[in-house]
Amino acid sequence: MSLGVQSFDTSLRRRVGRIDAREEVLRRLELLKSYDVTVIVDLIYGLPGQTKELWLEDIKTLLATDVDGMDLYQLNIFPGGDLDKALQSGRIPACADIAGQADLYMAARDLLLGEGIERLSLCHWRRHKREHSRYNTMAKTGAVVYPFGCGAGGNCGGLSFMQQRGLKSYSQAVRAGQKPIMMMAHQVEQKLQMISDTVIANLEKGFVDFRQLCLVDSRFEELEEVLELWKERGLMTEDLGIYRLTKVGEFWYISLTQSLIECMQAICQSEDTASSPTEEGQSEDALDACLAEMMPDSTFAERSAMVKKSRCPCA
Repeated sequence: MSLGVQSFDTSLRRRVGRIDAREEVLRRLELLKSYDVTVIVDLIYGLPGQTKELWLEDIKTLLATDVDGMDLYQLNIFPGGDLDKALQSGRIPACADIAGQADLYMAARDLLLGEGIERLSLCHWRRHKREHSRYNTMAKTGAVVYPFGCGAGGNCGGLSFMQQRGLKSYSQAVRAGQKPIMMMAHQVEQKLQMISDTVIANLEKGFVDFRQLCLVDSRFEELEEVLELWKERGLMTEDLGIYRLTKVGEFWYISLTQSLIECMQAICQSEDTASSPTEEGQSEDALDACLAEMMPDSTFAERSAMVKKSRCPCA
């Protein structure tokens, strides 16, 4: 059972729509553990008005409970969401900026490592051996995931999809006998998906195996330029083709993962475009179609040259 506690501090919880007070959350955690199930708690750093002292108090409270594992996540503010509106109106205190979030991450990391808590990935920790992080591991390595309930997401048969996030719209769809799906999209080509899943799983554990990528597809040798750039900026170290995240790189791993996957997709798309010529202006390639819409006066040859020139846009 994985619970999004977010914070044990009553004031912080209520600022982000969590109603129950600290005492009630702790009581329910104790009750849940009495059923002999594995319990994981999610905490968020960077909440409105959250200080380092409050954040470390949350970690210490969590360590005092009998939960089996924990996830520590960075706050994401979705534009136009309830939290974003509350911040814009000044109804709640400001959230930590990126530098502030990095400080909170480092403080929690050092505290947990100092307490001897075992780390399964960059954001997932366990106190007891019964927690194996199977879902987190399998979901990021291509396993089929069936979503149940409001806001749940999953993938099956080459499609990724998410259920309605609003309880009202979810319930209305169910009562009407409709599937409560909010969005659905095709996943990338299977081979690239498998490679991407491997990269995601490895970076969650703090490394990129550049040798493995090149063995799978020699085109990915171009990624060395990106990895070396991150190394120069203190985000990675390298030894025999294995690039490992530094302490600073760990904080940025989600952004680095996304950028690396985008580079891989750009490399494959540009090569596929070059090896599958079509009549000028009639390319079926999704990237070319997007560029054609943004630059209606361009020719197919001009767009193809642009794609080749910018294979690794994040470099």
